[in-house]
Order: sequence, then structure tokens, then C-alpha cells
Amino acid sequence: MEILENELRELRKLLGGTRAYVAGGPIRDLLLGRPILDLDLVIFDSPEATSRLFGRNIRGTVIVLDEVNLVYRVVDKNGFYYDFSAPRGKSTSIEEDLSQRDFTINAMAMPLDSFIKRDLTHLIDPIGGRINLESKTIRMCHPGAFDDDPLRVLRAFRFAAELGFTIEKETQRHLIYCQAQKGLNRVARERIDYEFSRILEVPFSWATIKYMGELGTLMELFPEFECALGVDQPGFHHLDVFWHLVETLKMVERVIASPDEFFTLAQPIKEYLNQSQRRTCALKWASLLHDIGKPLVKGWKGQRVTFYNHDKEGRETVRAIAKRYHWPKWREQLVEKLVSNHMRPFHLLNDLRRGGPSKRAMRRLIKDLGEDFVGLFILSMADTLAGAGPLKPKDLEKEVSRLFEKVYKFYIETLTPIETGDRLLTGKDVMEILGIPQGPKVGDALEALEEARCEGKVATREEAEAYLKEWYANFCP
Repeated sequence: MEILENELRELRKLLGGTRAYVAGGPIRDLLLGRPILDLDLVIFDSPEATSRLFGRNIRGTVIVLDEVNLVYRVVDKNGFYYDFSAPRGKSTSIEEDLSQRDFTINAMAMPLDSFIKRDLTHLIDPIGGRINLESKTIRMCHPGAFDDDPLRVLRAFRFAAELGFTIEKETQRHLIYCQAQKGLNRVARERIDYEFSRILEVPFSWATIKYMGELGTLMELFPEFECALGVDQPGFHHLDVFWHLVETLKMVERVIASPDEFFTLAQPIKEYLNQSQRRTCALKWASLLHDIGKPLVKGWKGQRVTFYNHDKEGRETVRAIAKRYHWPKWREQLVEKLVSNHMRPFHLLNDLRRGGPSKRAMRRLIKDLGEDFVGLFILSMADTLAGAGPLKPKDLEKEVSRLFEKVYKFYIETLTPIETGDRLLTGKDVMEILGIPQGPKVGDALEALEEARCEGKVATREEAEAYLKEWYANFCP
């Protein structure tokens, strides 16, 4: 914070007698005792010149955010950023500027000098933002707030999620009207994805997502969810497809928060999640989309409803959503992987009940998923917890936990040593032994040999050579 104070003093010196205010989020967070991660500055004289001179003085980077409305960002060497903007519209006072903002909790300001001193006696609060902070209420600044920028619909939900606030009834009414009549379809997809992702970053975002579903906002963003409403499921489930997806998000957040509560072998779960925040985001997306293919493949077998290949159809839906909202590649690939494979642990449970699964089946699961097989079991546990129908097998969660323990031990004790150790045979050896040229068959042979090692059929070079010759005679005549 010392560097920030020095930069603020440099800014105060630079501004001289210019009217300058810190407004919006920093004031809200100051009053809430939250970390201040950026500064929103309203400059009444030459915000562009001020931002460029300030950026040069602190050796920061200047970015033009909105040349028409005169909004500029200065990022210092520590990544802290300052947004310089002219007063909104044709405002001649800070009070007029604040009255044009989105929500009252973001419509407060302080003169820069007072902010530096943290002197709240000079707080400027023309429309009751502090009162709404105290009552934990999201209230729009004016009736046309959502017409001015429909993205504020999502921002209302995001602030409610991040702060644990409630959207005031009149604001909620305008919010519904805006998203129903004009939708969010005229807002840049990247801006929508940013706000929605911020909601999912909240540890327990499911309540906000549920709220968005109840108000219909979720369906405006993702018509795929509209198709899932009212789609009944077999006796394993107690909810239709849409509400099961929301319930699975709720459960995946519970598992992420407390793996020990659900897995007897919880440490690998914690390590997997701690390695990357991205995985938590992808798991939440996968929980919301894992059964999204069901409405498209719904059928009947006698009196029983079926959803054959819904995992594969779900993969295509993930791809479509990713393209529509310009997802980063890592998210698209991971969510697609989890959704398209989410049924595999349940297939392995059938083998578990018969004394399996086989080493071959476990190896193929791990080879297909990589280290994300751990995330797949988190999703499977949440999917199981989200079902409470009369036909749900007893102790299913315990079986999922036991299956994960078995697969993970195979991964650590058998597969990893083989994959990281020396090969019994090289590709060159394979070509010499089988008398074949370089090509795909060499890779197939090495893959078959590794699988045989995992199953305990091969342990020495001699055994490997004999196995390889038999394999080639049977499968590659």
C-alpha cells in the first residue's frame, strides 16, 4: 500500500487545482473494508493529458479504453491500475456524474485529497449508496440504468454474488423487463463472459445462478437451458434436467470446499484444485453443462425414458457455447473433456461391483483424461449427490469414493512408474523385432506393450519381445 500512497501523492501534485475524485468501486470497497484493487478517477479537466503524464511519471503503461467518452487506464509496474475518465455525459458536477451510474453502491465519491487521508467526512453520496451498503441492497441509480447498458443486468447479479447482497424489488422488476425485451444480445460476448465468469468465481455461486434461472436471465444468455426445463428424468433423479444441472453446481461447490467430507482419499483432490484456479472454473462450467445434451437425445425404451449418447451431444453443445462466447481455448478443451467423459466413472462402478475395474479400463480412463481424471471424479461425486430419486443405489457416493481411490492408487503405484521409467523396448527395437518400417504400427505396438506391462503380463525385455511377436501375429497379419 506504501507504493500506492506514493503514486497518489504524485497524482495529487500533478493535478494541482484540477477537480479530481475517486469514485465507484474503490469507495464502496473502502466502506466495506475490502481490498482496493484499482482506482476509478473522475477528472474534470483533460483526463487524457493527465493520464499520459501520470503514466510517464510512474513509468506505467497507458491504455485507451474509450476514446469517445475519454476513458484511459494507467497500469503501474505492480499491476495496479488507475482509470481516468471525464465526467459522464455533460455532467458539470460530481453529483450529476454519480447519478448516471449503475447502482447506488457504486455511486459514491470522495475528493482525491480526502481519499488519500481516508477522511470519510467528505464522502459524496447523493442517492443513498451508503444506506444500501448497510442494508446489503443492490438498487439501480435511475429507471433507465439497464437501458443505458444491458450488461448491468449481469453486473447486478455479479455484485449480489460477490457481496452477498439482495437485488431490490423495483430494480429486479426493471432488470427482468430489460433482459426480456432487449436481451443481452446487443452486448459484446466477451463482456458477458467476463461478468458470468466473475459470478462463477464466487465460492458458492449456485444460489445466484439459481436466482438467474428463476428470473429467466440464464435462459436469455443460454437458450440451451430453456430446452432443459421440464425434461423429466428416470427414477435415479428427483429433478428435471435443468434443475439437476443447477443442483450439480451446488454440489460441486460443496465438494470443492470440503473434499474430505466426500472422499476417503482427499489429498489428491486438494492438490489437483490448488494447482490452478482455472480447474475450479472449468468444473463449475462442466457441472452446469454435463447433461445439457439430454433434451436433444431424449427417447423411450418401453415405459422408460432414455438419453443415449447425451454425453457426446453435450460435447457439441459445449463447443457451440465456447464459440459463441469466445471462450479461451483451455476452458473449452477442459469443459469439453469433462462433459464428454462424465458417464465413464459410472460405467466403471458396474465393474467395481464385480471386483473390477480392470487395469486396462483404468489405464484407458487415465490416458484419455490425463491428470484431469481427478476433476472427472469431482464432477461424478457432485452428479451423484445431486440425484435423490427412489431408484438411486444405496451408498453410491461411497462407491464413487472407493472407485476413485482404486483408480488413483493404480495411477501412482503402477502407471506412473511405467510411464516415467525406462522402456523395455524402443521404437527401433520394435522395427527390428517385427521387421516393419517406421510408421503408425510402431506406435500401436509400443502402446500395446505398455498396456501389457500395466496389466502385469510383461516385466522383462524377453517377455516383451515374445508378447510383441504374438500381438503382431494376432492383430497385424
